[in-house]
Amino acid sequence: MESVFPQTEVQLCIVHQIRNSQKHLSYKDVKPFMKDLQNVYKATTADQAERSLDQLESN
Repeated sequence: MESVFPQTEVQLCIVHQIRNSQKHLSYKDVKPFMKDLQNVYKATTADQAERSLDQLESN
């Protein structure tokens, strides 16, 4: 990834990924987005997480 996109910052920790993504949201959208995102990272199966992510992307 970094060889193709040298300025890429790779975050492996979910907490840091979430915090980093919040800076791209409007303040009023953070709470609803975080509530929807919880369904993705608290999913018990990978299939359930993918469905939740697809639903989040469609909103």
